[in-house]
Amino acid sequence: MSLEHLDELSDAISEVTASTEYLVVADGKDGLSRSSTPTVLNACARHERFYLDDGSLTFIMPQSALVYRVHGSLFAAHSPLWKAKIDDQGIYAQVELKNIDTRDLNAFLSVLYPRSHYAPEERTTADWISILRMAHQWEFPDIRSLAIEKLRDLAPPVERLVLARDFNIPTWVETARSELYAREEPLSTPEAKRLDMADVVKIFTTREAALAAKVETLRKALDPRGERSVRDLFDDN
Repeated sequence: MSLEHLDELSDAISEVTASTEYLVVADGKDGLSRSSTPTVLNACARHERFYLDDGSLTFIMPQSALVYRVHGSLFAAHSPLWKAKIDDQGIYAQVELKNIDTRDLNAFLSVLYPRSHYAPEERTTADWISILRMAHQWEFPDIRSLAIEKLRDLAPPVERLVLARDFNIPTWVETARSELYAREEPLSTPEAKRLDMADVVKIFTTREAALAAKVETLRKALDPRGERSVRDLFDDN
């Protein structure tokens, strides 16, 4: 390990352990809870893009051994959840993100800290899902709305229906189900496993009803007097 890296690591440890109290992201409703146990930062490196020297809010990712530093004022300005937490903790806060995926955090921070305001970054559907997940959990309403707008066109109907249930987007439920009613292929087993049972039943019963109506229309066309069974009609053809 180089002397420069040791100095950086020492600085990071000193900065994070300077406070006697810090926040820990846990499994609560808002993902945040308190802890008074110091976080071990050995082997944690500064994120190459999202460690800002003038930041006031430090994120520690133990699973990826990374330390992030961002501006608490920016978080407080865009999120009522973070405003309350930062106001309670003071200007400087240290946060251990035990249950946050590194890809989710990176995608989310790329919206708050774009590389350029004139050339938007290329993002995949998975990136926008990560952004939606973080914005929903951390209560960033504007970023949440942006992610919903992007995913409306990017995500296929099964994905949108899953997201609608996971992140409370009621306007997507019926539109996604309508697309699944109308498509030629039925739900696959992997798709059905991802959906709520109520949605699976609704999709199958609606498709079955539509098929029954088509069969009845065909029967009337082939046997307008209703004298033969549907089986007989299909046996003839």
